[in-house]
Formats: sequence, structure tokens, C-alpha cells
Amino acid sequence: MKLLTIDSSVFVAVFDSLDIFHQQSKDFFDYLANSKVRVVLPILVLFEVSNALARKKKIEDPAWLLGEFEKFELLDMDTEFLKSAFPFFRLLSIKTGDAVIAATSVLYDTKLITWDRTFRDAVKKYVSVFTPPDYVEHMNQK
Repeated sequence: MKLLTIDSSVFVAVFDSLDIFHQQSKDFFDYLANSKVRVVLPILVLFEVSNALARKKKIEDPAWLLGEFEKFELLDMDTEFLKSAFPFFRLLSIKTGDAVIAATSVLYDTKLITWDRTFRDAVKKYVSVFTPPDYVEHMNQK
């Protein structure tokens, strides 16, 4: 089974119909729905997406969003996670949220999906990182 870690930027785009990447993100999640893939996410992604959508006035109540994330494996961020991720944190100078997401990808040996070019450039030395359409194209070539 293929393993993925998906950055908050992709979730925000799919849930915000005005986002420039909305349709491509929707197409990506439609592709995943018909694929044998396991999505592993640090719980932080849920918080980042909730905050971004609340700021954009896209959600009033997190219950709906919690339901959308039920199909994914959400990882608690505890002291054991910190101990495992810390060596990776020392390699990069990126935002905490991005470092946690990238560390998840490294620790669980997943492909990382993001729209954030700066994030992709910062982590490409350590993980396989794709935009959503690039991942779909990559998988269709196999």
C-alpha cells in the first residue's frame, strides 16, 4: 500500500472553492478515493486546516471538518514523536508546522504532497515531495 503525508495547503485548497488550487486539489482527492493509499498525518494538520478555514470564514463548526478527516490516520504529537522528529528539525530552518509535517513523512517513509514551493524546495533532499497533479502523473506512469 502506498503511503502519503499531505500538507495543510492541499486540504485548505480543496475546502476553499475560491482557492487557486481548488480544482486540482479536488481532482487529487478524487484520484486518492479510487486508489489503495494510506494517508498519515500529524494531528497538527487538522489544527492548521481548521484555523485557515475559520480565518477565511469557510467553516463555523469543526464537527464537519473532523468528519472529513476520519478516513486518514491522525498521529498524536507526544513526547515520543518529538524525540523521533527532533534530529530532523535540526536539519532544516522552516516553520514548525512544516517541520512536523516533513518529519512525519521521513519517520513514516511516505511521499509528501504540498502546494508550497518553498516547503518542497526545503525538504526535497530528505523526502519524495510532489504537488498533487505531479503525484497523480507519477503514479499514472507506473
